Amino acid sequence: MTHKIITSLKERRKMLLFGIAIAILVVVAAGIVLSNTKKTQCTAQVDDPQYGIEQAKNSLAKKQANSNNKIVFDSFNNKNTANKPCKSLKKGVDVSVYQGEIDWKKAKASGVEFAFIRVGYRGKTAQGVLGEDKNFRKNIQGAIDAHIPVGVYIFSQAITQPEAVDEAEYVLKRIANYNITLPVVIDYEYAANNTGRLYEAKLSKEQATDVCNAFCEKVESLGYTGMVYANSSMLKNQLNASSLAKKHRIWLANYVNKTTYDGEYDFWQCSSTGNAKSYGMSSTYVDLDYWFDDGLKVRRDYSLVFDAQYYANKYADLRNAFGYDYIALYRHFLNNGMAEGRQGNAIFDPKFYRDKYYDLLANFGIDYTKYYEHFIDFGMREGRQGSAEFSVISYKNANLDLRNAFGKDIEKYYRHYLSIGCHEDSRKNTLVGYENQLVGAVTTFNGNDYSRVYDFNYYKEHNSLIKSKYSLDDIGALEYFVTTGMANGDQAKDSFDPVSYKNRWRDLRVAYKNDYKQYYTHYIYCGFDEKREAVGYRDKVVDATTVYKGVDYSKVYDFNYYITKYPDIKAAFNLDEDKTIEHFVNNGMSEGRQAIESFNVKSYRNRYADLRNAFGDKLKEYYMHYINSGAKEQRVGIGFENEVVDYATVLDGVDYSSVYDYNYYVANNPDIAKAYENKSDKEVLSHFVNCGMKECRQAKKDFNVISYKNRYADLRIAFHNDYVKYFKHYMESGKKENRLTTGFEKQVIEPVTVLNGVDYSKVYNYDYYMQNNPDVKAAFGFDDIGALEHFVNNGMNEGRRACENFDVNAYKAAHPELYVKCGDVLKNYFMEYMNS
Repeated sequence: MTHKIITSLKERRKMLLFGIAIAILVVVAAGIVLSNTKKTQCTAQVDDPQYGIEQAKNSLAKKQANSNNKIVFDSFNNKNTANKPCKSLKKGVDVSVYQGEIDWKKAKASGVEFAFIRVGYRGKTAQGVLGEDKNFRKNIQGAIDAHIPVGVYIFSQAITQPEAVDEAEYVLKRIANYNITLPVVIDYEYAANNTGRLYEAKLSKEQATDVCNAFCEKVESLGYTGMVYANSSMLKNQLNASSLAKKHRIWLANYVNKTTYDGEYDFWQCSSTGNAKSYGMSSTYVDLDYWFDDGLKVRRDYSLVFDAQYYANKYADLRNAFGYDYIALYRHFLNNGMAEGRQGNAIFDPKFYRDKYYDLLANFGIDYTKYYEHFIDFGMREGRQGSAEFSVISYKNANLDLRNAFGKDIEKYYRHYLSIGCHEDSRKNTLVGYENQLVGAVTTFNGNDYSRVYDFNYYKEHNSLIKSKYSLDDIGALEYFVTTGMANGDQAKDSFDPVSYKNRWRDLRVAYKNDYKQYYTHYIYCGFDEKREAVGYRDKVVDATTVYKGVDYSKVYDFNYYITKYPDIKAAFNLDEDKTIEHFVNNGMSEGRQAIESFNVKSYRNRYADLRNAFGDKLKEYYMHYINSGAKEQRVGIGFENEVVDYATVLDGVDYSSVYDYNYYVANNPDIAKAYENKSDKEVLSHFVNCGMKECRQAKKDFNVISYKNRYADLRIAFHNDYVKYFKHYMESGKKENRLTTGFEKQVIEPVTVLNGVDYSKVYNYDYYMQNNPDVKAAFGFDDIGALEHFVNNGMNEGRRACENFDVNAYKAAHPELYVKCGDVLKNYFMEYMNS
């Protein structure tokens, strides 16, 4: 038994030792693999001619941080570009894998107006192996998505023209499907510390210039703009810069505040120590560049209308001539295919485009290149259909997932189809047929589901802007709703009205005020589950506040009454209870606005003379009196809006009650009522005494000053048109004498015929003169003295007839003997008749 146990233990020990050995072998192998991987990565980095340059900048940053804990950054603010005129000066960056992760939207927001992105490099060692920048794809797409114009470069180490062509083709194949609108660049410089195969080749100026020309001519043969990047020393000493500048673009590297380089250049790399993090980059430094834009560098992106495999498959002659050589096919397409009207890919057929759009046919005829250019420049953005095989509007409308992903960026739908959708069976039936039909409708935006407060079809039918602008664009409509509509309080679903929701729930109003977005959010996450009412209260507010700055105004204020009575208040504050009560307290009370059915400040003031004496026209004091005392005293707050009780009739010790009644005065003189609407009864009395009496206004039903004047000749002779004296005469004497004061407004009793002691009754009758001389009647009305004065001073000389039994012209004609005495002066004939 013991032997068996020992044997068993020995076997177990062997197995344990074997397992340990296997584990050790695995660890060693993994270490070898990891070491080789790191070695491979390290080798690739060391072979990258840009690696040493970046390492030097990192060392500089570390050195500065260690010495004074502050890294010094350069900026555009330090640069002087005054010596380089251009149509438009733009600021940009150039980046590579060494800038790490990049937030391109932040870069855009921080002022980046263009970017050059490294596609790859040629190794600096003798072998000169071409290598790809591992971040170039996401950098290009990120910049394009942020709407930043993009150019690309390769860090060259080419020492022959064929190598330069290889580098160009290496770049061209990798950018074929991207919208590269800025130049394609050969970065022609030595590796760090004047090392690398280009430095060691010791090329002559002519040889180096030929290398750069070869690169640029290759990219230009495919419609791109070629450009040479070099520092000022390289341009001056190792290249024929002036020769290059005549044919291609130049990108100058010169790290100074104001360059003294006097050659031609279009871009200036002015610094390599910009603050990368300020532009959304994870590295320390980034290169800073100026673009002296002359308006001629943006190229069309033909990647959206050309696919080499489609082109070769469709046209056997091209397939036989070029096989599937991308560059050869692309060159043919640019130089011949477009002009011949050949179709370059599935989404655009120039002949279909020509036949479908007559507005273009009138302008372009059979110039097929123009149709290509129009589709790229305008047609795609306008959503025009480019071929019978594919309608981007149909593709967008039929694919809800794409609308969620791309929104209104039409170009992305084209690119999706060209790169992915054309290979997906589920998309095949969506290429055409859905131009006027939307499949589904999104309710999720930035990860949030708005379905409890948003319905696309409801929003569209109840909002004219949405219907006109987003009829078949549910993503655009939802984006508008979230970014703008919610802040505006738009109702987007029949079961949720944010205005009603706010008005119905005081606790939410206290919490959120006028921040409408919060009401939507509350309902989505709480209110819906709490079954809170969310419609039906658009025009009324439940439990509206009556307290402002600690004072309760409920005795004189009701929110719903106030906004109903005053549409201007409702329009101004849009049912905002806080602003409405603030307006009432700070403005409405002073304006005398009624804010509750049971209290009218005008009535309150009219009813109580003691309050008028105390407060005068300070209307707010009446409200406050009622709040603090009047209500408790059971004073009446309504019913006297049009009647003043115990109004003032005494001014400066004189009692005007015999000729003045406040209520009659304001009722029968609308201008007075309007001007003194919120004034005291004493002020109205003052107006009557100082103005109204002079203006002969009637201020009491049983006293009319015109009638009083017309009735009594003795008063007219005494006072003539001094109306104040008539009022005072009645107050002091006439009332006691029982003189008549009404009934003679249109009639003058005993018109005067005597003026300055002369009696004109033989030739003058007031009533006759008025009736037969309308101009005199209009001028003097019931002023018999004024009319007589006119007759004596004017009418007699004018030969006017003033009575039935005397006509001066007839009298003159009948008595020619009077001519010697009277001549042609008609007044003399009047006087002769009166005296004889």
